[in-house]
Amino acid sequence: MNRVITSVLIAILFVIPFARITTAEERILPKIKSPKSPVSAEEYKDFDPLRDLYFGDFKLSSHFHSRISSNSSNNLADLDNDKDDSIYYVGYQYDFSLSLKHMSSAEFFLHFKRINISEYDAPLWLDDDLTTLFGNKHEYSQGEILPRVYRAYLDLPVTDFLDTRVQIGALTYGVGNEQALGGKYPNLGATLSAGPKNFRGRLHYDRVDSYNKLDCWGPVISDVEEGAFHGRNTNANFFAADIMAKAGRHSIQPYVGVVYDFTHSRDRDNAFDTKGTIANGRKIDKDLLGTVGVDLNLNFERFNLGVEFARNFGKARSDTTSDPGDVTKEIVPLNDMQSGWMDDITHKGWLLVADAGYNLGIVRPKAKVVWASGPEGRRKDVLNGWSSSNNNRTFSVYSPTNTDIFDSHYQKSGIGPYLATASTYLFNFGIDRPGIFNDPFVIENVRFFNAGIEIFPVDKMYMSIDYWKMHADEAGYGINNSTGAALPEKLPSELGDEIDIFASYNITKHISVNMQGALFFPGEYYRVKTRADLKTRGDLGQSPVLPRDKSGDPSDAFFLALGLEFSF
Repeated sequence: MNRVITSVLIAILFVIPFARITTAEERILPKIKSPKSPVSAEEYKDFDPLRDLYFGDFKLSSHFHSRISSNSSNNLADLDNDKDDSIYYVGYQYDFSLSLKHMSSAEFFLHFKRINISEYDAPLWLDDDLTTLFGNKHEYSQGEILPRVYRAYLDLPVTDFLDTRVQIGALTYGVGNEQALGGKYPNLGATLSAGPKNFRGRLHYDRVDSYNKLDCWGPVISDVEEGAFHGRNTNANFFAADIMAKAGRHSIQPYVGVVYDFTHSRDRDNAFDTKGTIANGRKIDKDLLGTVGVDLNLNFERFNLGVEFARNFGKARSDTTSDPGDVTKEIVPLNDMQSGWMDDITHKGWLLVADAGYNLGIVRPKAKVVWASGPEGRRKDVLNGWSSSNNNRTFSVYSPTNTDIFDSHYQKSGIGPYLATASTYLFNFGIDRPGIFNDPFVIENVRFFNAGIEIFPVDKMYMSIDYWKMHADEAGYGINNSTGAALPEKLPSELGDEIDIFASYNITKHISVNMQGALFFPGEYYRVKTRADLKTRGDLGQSPVLPRDKSGDPSDAFFLALGLEFSF
């Protein structure tokens, strides 16, 4: 952190000797007429004396956002009224960025954040410890509230031909709804872009950061260290390309991306691995997980329609150095619960996101479908904790042959129901459901259907109400209470229903208040009496173990947050 601060100070001190600090009037009026202006006249329309400073041929802009909130919830961890897991805490998060732009249009961008490891509120005050998948969370100490570097990159012009530019450094990459490629976390890499505004293409590369090193450029949260929130050594690279074509208010964006991972089998957390139970078992040693898709958006005067479809491709290849000598290309079963050696794994998952809305003035009805393919569920896989199939039918943003890279390539939140997908300000990580990643945040193995309405009752106020119906695309198997064996039939695919409410009001240009609330009603999937009574479950998460109240039924879950936000 000290090195980062020192670097920023050096950069500023380097600029100041060559700078002439000007008045607001001088900054706005004369420079618009100057052909050497570092920014366009359009940018001066948004001039903010709180945010913008000019030093000769340099413009220094800043942006700051903070939120303090009161958060309460119940039953998020276990869907059990009999166990007191109610939570109340006051949380805080903030981020700020600095942009130093030269007359040549070259730019240095630096972005700081202070929120917790999964981008939820930092707890300033708790009535009790927060129990999460990553252990108990406590109030943050003074040092832990200090910011960490989130993004840092140079944006440089390459040539005037096609307005070619390159970004180099710690940066993010995303396409469409930011569910299929890239998305949430920055990685060290580069993005080359070229073309006019209505037809612009990008080429992207980054080195997959399994250790989440970028989030450690600054004070480290003790919970991270205690939880050993670090990956293992990986050798994975990400390549992507996309084109954004616009015609008026309509747009289409085709894209393709691949994660090429040649991490050694010993450094993989592999859901398709034999886990060393077979002496001569082959293990995945190389993997190419690809995704190809297109995002289409049609925006008319009152009606809008969006459709995005993505498909996985590629193959994970077995480690031939440990080939048991069987030249057949099929899994050799030893018994009902084991397989001999793993064949190559083919990626076949897919994702569909479609939404529509109609503007009626102060109200806007809307609908959305989120459909992501799920795994080929097998009874024996429930207890094994790994898949015996040579087909990965789960839509994958990171490969189940190496889940150690999940914190580098991860979907952005906010596309689905608040509680079921953890798109809240709380420390929950979504309602547990059948899947192969065993990660409720990831949009995989789901069918979400949404109907809602947006309301603009008065100026500066916004409200939305959403109803969600949720199913698993591929239902999982349960475990018999008495025998511990997998049930002969799959569990129901109905996951439940959720109602989400959001409201916000802009008090001033810089200050707003908002409310976010949600109710989750468990479906038949969580109500099967013989589903499980074990303290552990397989890594595949085909049969989540959830405590029940005395009635034998799961309990409803709720969440409510009241927030005050400031930005400039």
